[in-house]
Amino acid sequence: MLQKLYSLLGSWTKALDILYVHEGVKPCCRVLDVDGLSDILKEMKLSYETSDFGVEMQKNVGGSYTDKGKSVKEGGRRVLYVSKDAQSAKEAKQAESEQNHKRLGLLLGYPCCCVEFFQEHAEKEEESDFDLTVNVAAASVGVKHPWHTNTCLRGFDVNLLSHFPCSFQCEQSKEIAEKNLAIIKKHESDLAQYFVHALQCALIYARGVGVYSFKRAAMDRNIMVYDSRHLVSSSKNSFHDLLIRENKIALLGKQHFLVGKTKVQDDQTFFALFS
Repeated sequence: MLQKLYSLLGSWTKALDILYVHEGVKPCCRVLDVDGLSDILKEMKLSYETSDFGVEMQKNVGGSYTDKGKSVKEGGRRVLYVSKDAQSAKEAKQAESEQNHKRLGLLLGYPCCCVEFFQEHAEKEEESDFDLTVNVAAASVGVKHPWHTNTCLRGFDVNLLSHFPCSFQCEQSKEIAEKNLAIIKKHESDLAQYFVHALQCALIYARGVGVYSFKRAAMDRNIMVYDSRHLVSSSKNSFHDLLIRENKIALLGKQHFLVGKTKVQDDQTFFALFS
């Protein structure tokens, strides 16, 4: 069933969201409709409601990810609210139509602390497609975090969470990620292994610029040495070229570091080590 969902939706994380609902570890999910999806949902014996508005998807910038897009009255793609419980699907539809972020988040099974975090930041981040990744990093302590809550690779279709955690140290989010990973292992063990391998990384996240993941990097105190052959980038640009030319990053802070001799300090950019 997971393969069938993936073939239809073209995304592992979106397909997995529906599977989590089917397996009972997630009460409800929100997914953009595609031709044939309703037939699979009926086959899986899942209830769903369809939004009264459409969504016009906006261009992915710098490897960020969102399925919010721009709401339109006519055209666009409809949103399906999917649940085992028909009433939950109806309530999720109503919550979004009323722009009640807190109610919707709780119905989707997100931790209360993360729902409140989203509600706090959502309005001012609306223009940036509700990408709260930089906000999450700012709320997190230090640069070392558990890999389970790594939501920075959403643009690469690698993610164990459907929400932005209130910090990368959020224990409730980590528990959800562990439950979700168990479901993936049950259905696609190779995919689970791929997710774990990808999420365990060092990375630089620069909103609107790109996401740069470093594999097989070695940390010695505040110095990271890496092999540029193992660099994975969402964008090929001047910053990518700089990282390719160099092989060392000196950390002065999570938003302040040196790539070779080039200084990087920006409140929309951060370094993180997920292990």
